[in-house]
Amino acid sequence: PSPGDSDTNLVNNVKSNPEHPFLTPIYNNLAVSSGGLLNFKEELYWYDRALELTEDPYYTISIKHNKGVAHTLLKDYDKAITLLSEIKKDEILEEYPNVKARIIDSLGYAKWLKNNNENVLEDYNEAIKIFSENKDYFGLSTVYDHLFEYYKTTDPQKALEYAYKKIDITQQSNNTEGQLNALKRI
Repeated sequence: PSPGDSDTNLVNNVKSNPEHPFLTPIYNNLAVSSGGLLNFKEELYWYDRALELTEDPYYTISIKHNKGVAHTLLKDYDKAITLLSEIKKDEILEEYPNVKARIIDSLGYAKWLKNNNENVLEDYNEAIKIFSENKDYFGLSTVYDHLFEYYKTTDPQKALEYAYKKIDITQQSNNTEGQLNALKRI
């Protein structure tokens, strides 16, 4: 057998089995890639395909969260808020506090984007508390970014404080992309 034979066999096996267990993560990765290319409608398509194949509660809640974020990026705030509000109530989140915090943060962000007068600080503070307790630096980086946006027109000094917090947390976690993003803010 040649070196690529096992890879080819695996691909053919996945292709010939529409319920192959590898398809959920493959579809999820295709969704993430589509989102990275700013093709959010295609991203939603692949998330839906992934959801069709999984019964795993962790995958289901994570994929639904990602769908909520994609709806937010499409400026379909009502769909995002409805979906994120629905999954925020799921009992499985007690087992996955970081996912819960991501949902809380994303929900707050979607609400605020829909209505800039919406007070979502309670959501952001709850997310910060959970992320901090669990040393989730990526999550903290994201919520600090959302707080920067929240304050940039009403309290530019406070916005700047969150940009610096993002720089600190991204340096601690060696997140160079996050550092560059934060540096653009100052």
